Parts: sequence; C-alpha cells; structure tokens
Amino acid sequence: MSTKLLQWFKNNGTILLILSTFQMFPIIYSIVTGETMRIINGHLWSFLITILIGSIFFFIGRKTQMNARRPIGMVTAASALVLLVICGAMTYVLTIETSIIDALFESASGFTTTGISVFTQVSEMPRSLLLWRSMTQWIGGLFALVFFIMVIFRNEDQLWRGYSTVLNHLKLPRHISNIYKGIVIFVGLFSLFTIVQTIILILSGVPFFDAVTHSMNTISTGGFTNFDEGGLGVLRGENLIIDYTTVVFMFLGGMSYFFHARYILGDVRGALKSTTFYNYIKLIIILFVAYMAMTYLSGELTRDSFFNTLFISVSAVSTTGYGLKALDLSIFTNGMLVVLIPIMLIGGSLGSPAGGIKVNRITLVFRTLRSEFNKLIAPKQAVIPVQYDMKIVDKDLLVRISVLITAWLGTLFVGTLILSLTTNLELSDLFVLATSSIGNSGVMPITSEALSEIGLTGKLTMSAMMIAGRVEIIPILLLFKFKIFSKRGGSK
Repeated sequence: MSTKLLQWFKNNGTILLILSTFQMFPIIYSIVTGETMRIINGHLWSFLITILIGSIFFFIGRKTQMNARRPIGMVTAASALVLLVICGAMTYVLTIETSIIDALFESASGFTTTGISVFTQVSEMPRSLLLWRSMTQWIGGLFALVFFIMVIFRNEDQLWRGYSTVLNHLKLPRHISNIYKGIVIFVGLFSLFTIVQTIILILSGVPFFDAVTHSMNTISTGGFTNFDEGGLGVLRGENLIIDYTTVVFMFLGGMSYFFHARYILGDVRGALKSTTFYNYIKLIIILFVAYMAMTYLSGELTRDSFFNTLFISVSAVSTTGYGLKALDLSIFTNGMLVVLIPIMLIGGSLGSPAGGIKVNRITLVFRTLRSEFNKLIAPKQAVIPVQYDMKIVDKDLLVRISVLITAWLGTLFVGTLILSLTTNLELSDLFVLATSSIGNSGVMPITSEALSEIGLTGKLTMSAMMIAGRVEIIPILLLFKFKIFSKRGGSK
C-alpha cells in the first residue's frame, strides 16, 4: 500500500475520531434531559460506529505522518466531508423514523452549512437531535475554516502574504508554522464568536437552548433553525437587540477570519485597508440599495423595510439563509431575482465558513477583465498586471481561479439539468434550488413539504452539489483520480 494511501487513511481516521468526540454531547444531553431509550441508543450507536470506522482508518495509517499537502489534502477534504455526512446521517436514521435519503440530505445540508431542511416538523424533533442538527453546522463551519487554511491558503497564498504575517504575533512556540497558528486563531475566534452571541441572546431573554443552537447556526453561516418552515422563532419580534445581534454575527460569519485575526492581534489599520473587507461590504451595500430601490418602486415600502432589507442582504451575502427559507418567489420582482442569484453564487469572503465562489475571486476576475481591456488600447510594450492589495497576482493563480469558476458553473449546469429531468418544479424554482445548493446559501424557493417530494434522484443531486460546493468542486473530481495514491502520483 502506497504512503499516500496510508496518509489518506490516517487523515480520515483522525477526522472521524474528532467527530466522535462531538457526538458525545447529544448523548449526554439526551441522558440528562430524560429522553427515550430509542433516542439515547440512536445517538450511542452512531457514536460507536463512527469511532469504530475512525479507529480502523487510523490503525491502517498508523505508521505514517498526517499529510495535508496537495493532492492528498484536497482528496482528504472531499472524502472526509462525505464520511462526515454519512456518519452524521446515521444519527437521524437511528433516533427517529426517517428515510436514509432524507437523513443524508439533512446531514449534507448541515455539514456543508447550506441550511436547507427536508424535515417538515422540526419543532417536534427531540431536543438532543435539534442540538446535533445545529452542531453539524457548527462542525461544518470549523471544517470550512480548516479546509481554507490547509488547502486554499496553500494554493492561493499570493492573496494572503500580507495577512499571514500577522499570525507571527500569536504567542506560540516558534517551531509551529503559520498553517497551524492559523488553525488555532481561526478555531479560537469561531468559538469566541459563538460564546459571545450566546451570552448576548441569553441576556436578551432567549432561552439557553435556543440561544446556543441559534448562535451555532448563525456564526457558521448555516441557517438551520429549531422552528418549522425555516421560521426564525425568537427573531423578527419586538426585541431589536436579538434581531440586530443576528445581523451582526451573520456579517462576522461571512467575513474572512484573516480580517478578524488582524484586528484581534492588533493590526487594526491593516485590517481596515483590506480589499477583501471593502468588497464584502460593497456587495452587501449593493444588494441592500438595489432591494430598497425595487421595494420603493413597487410601492411596498413600509416602516420595517429598512431592517428587513438589511437582514436579507446580510443573510444572502454571508450565505446564512435566514429569512430566505420557503421563499415565495412571487413576491420577488424579476429584478430582485436577477440580483439574488449571482449574489448566491458569489457568497462571502475566502477564509470564512460562507459558501459560494467568494468575493475575492470575483474581484480578481473583474480586475483581469479590466487588465485585458486596457491591454487592447495600450502600447504593445505596456505591462498591465493584475493587482490585489497592492501586490501583483501571478498568472498561474488567475488560471486556477478561472478553472475553478468554470468547474463551478459546469457543475451548476449539470445539477440543474438533472433536477429538471427528475422533478416537476418550475424552472425558476429549479435554478434557485441548484444555485442555493452549490453556493451553500440555503435559499429555498419551495416549502419543506414540496422539497420532501422531489424524489430520490433530486435529493441525491442536491446533496452532491452541496458537498461539491463546500470543497470547491476540484477535490471531488480528484477522488476519481486513483493515480494520485501511487508513489509518483501528485505533487509533493
């Protein structure tokens, strides 16, 4: 067995063993709160199966070192997410009467932080399962941050040279690389934001359980709720502190954690000069202004329009999806849909749990277009490079981004085509669902009842698109290139 294959086993085994530690929390909660033995046993069996598979994988690769470099790191990300989804789905199957397909769909939606739910009576689910459901999104947010540090950061390091140096200010032993320093600060900030939001919600009158689960779903940009039809429950009521707290933490969740690291570690000026920060803000403002204008022109402007538009704008750009569940497209003008769909594809910032192609890459695409246009009217000897944060971007990186966007759009086309052939949904609903799946945005133009009726192929297609979008397409394709596991396969 090749070293790379052994490393793959060890990587995946470690991830599953980490997952099993998280699975202990719903077990403890279900026991303490006195839930039925069926539910307790369901959590327990799911935990035992996960730890068994993880232990077997880890034992097979025990003599090797963990490796997250290309291509093993990319393949590990894809396969690990699939394994997380399968192990997470077991909990639904073993605790409540639900089909394997629905369980896989819900698990995929959770771990990819998409937030589309196939369950129709969420509020009646066991509380320990609601906790696990929210935890899948929180774990998925952590997965997205670690995936960024271990894979994207290495492949697109030109965008982060000025950012990563700030990690040297983190007081850890000198021999620890910036990669692992990044993981420490990202996970620490992610946990801190969750705790802070939970405390604010509790002080605002939200029950402890709802405060914890809502915070996990918000900071991960996941968008699950404990209420039916994507209802926001504690939100959109009389307490503006709860409403605006959710807006703030959706905003923070979709922002690059390198930005957060810079101001937390004292580089506030450098953080505020970030191109990524300004373009993230601009995207929210563009959507907000566009929707306010369309609302005004439609004659539906009310006293609540400002907050509602702000809420939806931040929710859409950060790909959280709150307020966009069971979306009635009939209340959206054609202009609103035309604006919403590309926003869902673009998503938040690189280095955040948000889904989508990311603001950073779209910025580079437009700057490349501008550079090529300027070359047409400039003298032949003129050099017009593409810059990002005052640094020249290498052409190889621009090519990789172009390939990634092409793969993204190709996957969207194939997924939409399959859904159109296997469901009876309207074309507008199909396209929004497909875009929402691959962009992990959680926008759902139909009810949970209608979603539950789309059939086996439709649910598997959407689940596959969610997973592909979360790991950014290419790692999924690499799973089918067995050559990378050979001694000479892949890069070092």
